[in-house]
Amino acid sequence: MRRKIFIILVLVITAIQIDANALKYQESPYLQQHADNPVDWMPWSKEAFAKAKKEKKMIFLSIGYSTCHWCHVMEEESFENKKLAKYLNNYFVPIKVDREEMPQIDSYYQKVYQVMNGRGGGWPLTILMTADKKVFFSGTFIPLEARYGSMGLWDLLKKVVTLQKKNPQKLTDIAKSVESLMKQVERVGQQQIGSLKGSQLEQTFVKDVAQGFDSQNGGIGNAPKFPQASTIIALLNIYSVNHSKRTLSMATSMLEHMAKGGIYDQIEGGFYRYSTDAQWKIPHFEKMLYTNAELLEAYALAFNITHKKLYKKVIDERIALLKEKYQYKGLYYGASDADSLDEHGKKEEGYYYVFSHKEALEALKKAKVAQSEKILEYLGISWEGNF
Repeated sequence: MRRKIFIILVLVITAIQIDANALKYQESPYLQQHADNPVDWMPWSKEAFAKAKKEKKMIFLSIGYSTCHWCHVMEEESFENKKLAKYLNNYFVPIKVDREEMPQIDSYYQKVYQVMNGRGGGWPLTILMTADKKVFFSGTFIPLEARYGSMGLWDLLKKVVTLQKKNPQKLTDIAKSVESLMKQVERVGQQQIGSLKGSQLEQTFVKDVAQGFDSQNGGIGNAPKFPQASTIIALLNIYSVNHSKRTLSMATSMLEHMAKGGIYDQIEGGFYRYSTDAQWKIPHFEKMLYTNAELLEAYALAFNITHKKLYKKVIDERIALLKEKYQYKGLYYGASDADSLDEHGKKEEGYYYVFSHKEALEALKKAKVAQSEKILEYLGISWEGNF
């Protein structure tokens, strides 16, 4: 009887181990989230690349982090799909990277994406490489089936596998072109920086910022719009040297539009990851510790220069948020997820942060706030909603 029980236990344990992939014992929370995927994920390692060479398989590299909303979506749609996982496992060596654990890996492949696509990347980052780590495709979120004007992951993988079988030299040629372009971009960038000195560097930086500056809404570029804290800090530091009103104006415009917009949590304080629109109105409901830490410095610098009460308010609220929501036994949580559980226990983006017009009006009236409806109108909270 004991022997039978032992055999059953061994079979159960073996089955559990088979279900899990090579990420099961990784320390990264993000990698652990993918440990039970049917995809045979491997962490970034010599073993993974040796396997690709030995088995003559292409590499499917996926980079993300634990609180990334679109990483969750891609996992649910594609990486938990057994049919796609089988196909992926047959023709690729799948590798998972946590950008917060290996920022240097993420940084390099974000540059590759930018060079290949002519725009900034994001997460999840999807990279396809030859067995010897040469990139021939780069993308961000890819739906399982074609939508959002994007090719589906199924179609992409099948096209790549077909090309690999019929004309592998074409993939090699693309990979060589990408590698050559990366070296060229790096060389030109170093030459440009090396040729600039002192005030020339400052002027070039400010000019580049001004070219992409949104004078109407504040910020740089169009939707999606990110806080760009390092750019703001640089502008403020440059202003402290040259006292250029134009430089200060761009920095304070960004800070004020963000502080008054939807990217800033007007109830609990703190900034979300980015705005989905150019007006800073609808945020992606994810708060990153590093985003708030960088912006804390930006608002502190701006307050020291301008002494505006708005900046002081944002600083105080941000510090209070970090202490109340993010601090734990002397440490800080790295981020809060964009997704939260609804009343049915299902994850939904922004559920914790979104209120209906009725809920907002009832809350104001309960608090005995005068002219509640006018306040909601001023804040842009309507019956139709905006999210």
